[in-house]
Amino acid sequence: MAASGYVAVTHEARGPDPNADIVSVMAYLEANGAKYGIDTTRIGLWACSANVRAGLAYAMGHPDASLKAAVFYYGGGDAATLRADVPVLLVRAGKDSPFMSELIGRLTPKITESNAPWTVLNLPGAHHAFDIFDDTQETRDAIRRTIAFYDEHLKPVSGGAVAVTPEREALGAWFQQDWPRAEEAYARILAKEPDDVTVMTRLGQAQIQNHHVQDGFRTLQRAESLGADDPQTFHMLGQSYVAAGQYQKGIDYLNRAVDAHWSNGQTFALIGLGHAGLKKYDAAARDFEHAIEVGPVNPSMHYNLACMYALAGRKEEALAALGRAIDAGYRDRAAILADGDLASVRDDDRFKEMMKKLS
Repeated sequence: MAASGYVAVTHEARGPDPNADIVSVMAYLEANGAKYGIDTTRIGLWACSANVRAGLAYAMGHPDASLKAAVFYYGGGDAATLRADVPVLLVRAGKDSPFMSELIGRLTPKITESNAPWTVLNLPGAHHAFDIFDDTQETRDAIRRTIAFYDEHLKPVSGGAVAVTPEREALGAWFQQDWPRAEEAYARILAKEPDDVTVMTRLGQAQIQNHHVQDGFRTLQRAESLGADDPQTFHMLGQSYVAAGQYQKGIDYLNRAVDAHWSNGQTFALIGLGHAGLKKYDAAARDFEHAIEVGPVNPSMHYNLACMYALAGRKEEALAALGRAIDAGYRDRAAILADGDLASVRDDDRFKEMMKKLS
């Protein structure tokens, strides 16, 4: 670490409370760090093995604004919450003991659920204390990545701030799915460049996502009239036409998106809704079957498939699909009982049994 431009501080544990020791070390650094040439506004924490428990507790539970990053090697622990403002690199040794592997295994789902800024690095061939005992390409790479991680989060950023252009602001809002900001930003750009089809397409899509459906619909129609051939535009136009009850036109646009290899389960589900609007229930059932096959799948897809089967007079398949919808998490009993699409199966004992389970 010293060779990479860092001041490294280690400490001796004083007693049975390692958490208190870390608090004391950090307090000492804050009070005296400047004497040793330490920038106490940018501190990184490192802990390994059993010490990860205390390190994790401090990093996640102590409101320390100077802590900018933490690295944990081959260890785990418990934390009530994971901070969103402290990036963490967690390195797992693939050949560690079952106990340590279990500790880390309990921690990783929480990282995903919290959407915390953690990077988990798995080293399949590494043992516990690999940084001391395993001299392999894998472990050397891990140490280099550790230093790079600290560099990214602790070293001052060189150069000036990146200029935020209108295009950069708009695209940033787009990828963040901040649709009100994206709509506003693309509208400003389009006002200066009124014939830019790409900007027009983005604006229309942002308007629809921001629930300004009619505005978005008109914007996309104009973009297409000027030559837009973006498959996502076809998808959005198809979705808008289906919602407006112009089913065949919506199906045609959605199929253009499919032909351009821009599609997912939602695309085929929308085509299914279009066919349902045209009362072509067998075709709609095929569309929802395809939607489930392509994915991603949600319980409503199974439910809509059950409705299409029922409307097509395919009772056995309807009941089976309804059972799958309930198993997948569709729990709205009142909606199921009130849905006229399922009228043909409502008197069946199997339907009644499903409703009892939802009571």
